[in-house]
Amino acid sequence: MSMPSVLPASMLDLHQLRLESAGYTLIENALSPAKVADLLRRIEALLPIHGEVPTAARPDTPSRDINRVWEHDAAFEELMDLPGVFEVAERYMGGDITLLATAIANIMPKRTPARVPWHLDGPYVRLTYYLTDVAAQGGPTGVLPGTHRAASGPPKWFNTEDGYPRGVAGMTPVIVKAGTCMVNDTLIWHTSTPNDSDVDRKLIWIVFKKAAQELTPFLNLRNSEEFVARQKSAVRRRLCGVKG
Repeated sequence: MSMPSVLPASMLDLHQLRLESAGYTLIENALSPAKVADLLRRIEALLPIHGEVPTAARPDTPSRDINRVWEHDAAFEELMDLPGVFEVAERYMGGDITLLATAIANIMPKRTPARVPWHLDGPYVRLTYYLTDVAAQGGPTGVLPGTHRAASGPPKWFNTEDGYPRGVAGMTPVIVKAGTCMVNDTLIWHTSTPNDSDVDRKLIWIVFKKAAQELTPFLNLRNSEEFVARQKSAVRRRLCGVKG
């Protein structure tokens, strides 16, 4: 069951073209300023209790994740199938779309180094909801547009011997305003960049897979049975892998 799109057909086509050609697209004003402020307040309340070292990052990173963030606070659940965003991912995946894992809130503190090297994931589709402005020096994700079609991943020399990403010609820093959502094919070559600003970067990740693909192997990143059981809408039950 697909949700009707709130986007004009021309805009939906444009996002698909960007995804197919570049591997990512940006949806501005996906979240209102009031919604951004509300989610930021909720993250601040959850962080001291549920903040953890990220599962897929350097072990010495000062970044913190809040795993299963929508289980800790149901206000985050609407990001799962948010109108104006979800239909972009759903169309790109040909309607075959389920959740790979839980939603994760990530906090990258000010004045901190890159948290992950150049890599690719997937093949999945990820939503990144930005809750803070991200300037060039604010820890933007770096992407190499078009590399989601490459036959292999980034070469070894893209990263230093101790696992930090190098600056690479053609890298595009994803610079955004709070409230923007990036939809990307996770096969695109991407990396973290340092947050040299005086502002903590805060965002939320949601990753989708096709139904036949396995759930994340990290058990702590899977949605709990209780969370899945409380989903009532047909769309969300399908996203959680409930059949029938």
